Amino acid sequence: MLIIFNLSGLLIGLLGAFVGVLTAGLTGSLAAGVLALSAIWASVGLWWRKGRKADGGQRRYPSIFFIPLPFLAIATAILALINIPIELRTTSRTPDPRQPAFTQAEANLRSPSVSGDIDLATSVHNAVSNGAFVGMIAERTYVHAAASDTGVLILVKISNLKKFPNPARSAMLQTVADTVKNTPSLATKPLYIGIKGTLMYGAIQTPSESKVGTDDHQALLAFYGDKPAEATAPPGNP
Repeated sequence: MLIIFNLSGLLIGLLGAFVGVLTAGLTGSLAAGVLALSAIWASVGLWWRKGRKADGGQRRYPSIFFIPLPFLAIATAILALINIPIELRTTSRTPDPRQPAFTQAEANLRSPSVSGDIDLATSVHNAVSNGAFVGMIAERTYVHAAASDTGVLILVKISNLKKFPNPARSAMLQTVADTVKNTPSLATKPLYIGIKGTLMYGAIQTPSESKVGTDDHQALLAFYGDKPAEATAPPGNP
């Protein structure tokens, strides 16, 4: 078996990883966590290297993948520093006020199997769970439906979506859309459909687009209205 670390490297590496995860959790910053990890790897790694073995010889550098941890810490610290401006730009943006409502809708995709507008969700659930989509059959199925004066939102979660090829996902989107349109009061309303597996979305449909094989579901937020314009800083402020 190929040994890719020495014992000191493993122990110091785990210590740095622990401190890094703890720091990231407390600060909410991945960059801060990686910098903390790098600091542990560099400082403790150099301290270990300066020590002496029982026979008086110098200790080996603690290493992982044959790379001394103090040197590896330089690379991880550079990556963290590069990521800091990206994090700052991301966190400085105004949060989308539509996201909490969408997150709450997603949270309903668990027992019971239908939620929201129960009659509509039940119709969609029956159509999906009893349908065959290019030979694929949905397993555990959960549906959340919501209708407003301005549109209809359908979220579907099936446990085996990752096994569905793109044509099967497209067929499921069409089945859901047809089911909604069979309700006369909803037939002409803008329709937003999201189909997800255990973790990620695999198909979406909005009035302007239809996508399969992607987890990009931000367009579904339009069900809750247009995204408010981000506030601009007063003149003279950064």
